[in-house]
Parts: sequence; C-alpha cells; structure tokens
Amino acid sequence: MNQSGIEWILNDDGSKGYTCNPVIGCDEHSAGCRNCWAKHLVATRMIRNPSLPMYHDLARVTEGGTSQWTGIVKLVPERLREIVALGNRAQGTRVFLCDMSDMFHEDVPFEFIAAILGATACAQSSLFYLLTKRADRAVEFNRWFQGAEHAAMCLSRYWPSMIRPAVFERVKRATIGANIAFGVTCEDKKSGVPRLRLGRLFAARWHWVSVEPLLEDLGADVDFDGYDLVVCGGESGDGSRPFNAEWADNIKSASKKANAQ
Repeated sequence: MNQSGIEWILNDDGSKGYTCNPVIGCDEHSAGCRNCWAKHLVATRMIRNPSLPMYHDLARVTEGGTSQWTGIVKLVPERLREIVALGNRAQGTRVFLCDMSDMFHEDVPFEFIAAILGATACAQSSLFYLLTKRADRAVEFNRWFQGAEHAAMCLSRYWPSMIRPAVFERVKRATIGANIAFGVTCEDKKSGVPRLRLGRLFAARWHWVSVEPLLEDLGADVDFDGYDLVVCGGESGDGSRPFNAEWADNIKSASKKANAQ
C-alpha cells in the first residue's frame, strides 16, 4: 500500500490517501486504454526494479516504442491483510483499489472480488474507491454476490494463512459496500456513456465517474444522474490525444445538473 497524491483520494484534511493493488496486470478494453499510465509505468520502470519481480512479466515496450500490457493478470492475496489492517487506524483514509489493473477483469474470479470487499468491510472508517471499464461484469458480480457471510467465506479462502476468527466474524456482521465508492470510466460515447447506466446498478454507498481521458465532446446533456462525483481530465505526454476545454465545460454543466461534485 502506497501513499498517493491523486487529487480525488486526498483526505478532507488535505493529507494523502493510498493506493492498494490486490490485483495487478491488465489488457486494453476500450479507447481510453491506449495511453494508460499504469502500463507505461510497469513497462518502463517497474519491469527494471529487482524488488518488484511480480510486475516483470505484466507489460513490455514494443519495437515501435509504445507500452503494451502482456495480458497477464495476477492476484495478490497478501494485500488483503493491508486492507484489513486499515481497520486498526485511529483515523480512516481514502484508498484507491487496483490502480494497476481492473478489479473486474475477466481473469479475476468473483470469489476474489468478494474477498476484497470483505477485507474493506474491516475498515469501515476508510473509503475505498473502485474504478472499472468492465461495468457489465461488475453488474454480473453484483447478481452473483450473496452478502456479508459470502464475503467472509471468500476472504477466508484467499487469506494467506489461517484467518483470525475475529476478522471472519467482523466481516459476517458488516454491511458490504457501505464504505465503497464505485466508479466507471466514461471516455467517449461509444464505450463510456453506456457504462453510466450499468454503474448505477452496483451496490455501493457512493457512485462516481472518471471522464479521463475525455476523448470527445459528450455534450452537456450526458446523464450523470445518480452519481456523486465526476472527475474530468485529458492526456499528457507523447502521443496524447486532443482535449478541448469546451468539452470539459459541458461535463461540468452536466455534473451540476445531476448535483454531482
């Protein structure tokens, strides 16, 4: 778990939140993935770090000089302990889960997703942000998931050793999703806008939208109803695609209409 200065996970007092990656590795799913910062970071820096061997086969730099995921996705059950340990903090924090992957990737078993949610239930004073481009699979998971006792059983299955009875019982009594901010990426009309309808269906306390990178004008009438937060931005660096300030103004207008921050 690492501290992060990502603006939307800063705590109310301005202190940094955290990122935590119980899942690592991904592949391209839609247009917004082309210049993914995570795959670039893995392919150019983490792959050379001898202290991070688990990342060495997740991405590569092609002959053309672009970063590319290999398609390998790994579960990191040890990170479940880190999430549960947040429950021992005197003060909660904001945490972005799986910023180096998509938690709802097809190669992540539903049982492991349930285990992650079970772990978050042990840290009710913290707020966990999820973000996916696979909103359809998130909704499918939602239909499959059977609640707190189910989460406790899945957590015990993936716990690195014998799970403590106190942790198991804490999860069984929890309200799963009470400290979850579920988000979908909405980068364009073709792939992003349809996710908005699906994202509202996921059981969570808060719902948010990442309009990053904004690749075209979605118009001022895009429907953010039911979402609490909308984050908007463009790309930077080599190969970045155009970003028009008027597009962002329309996002701001649509957010205001939906009473979203």
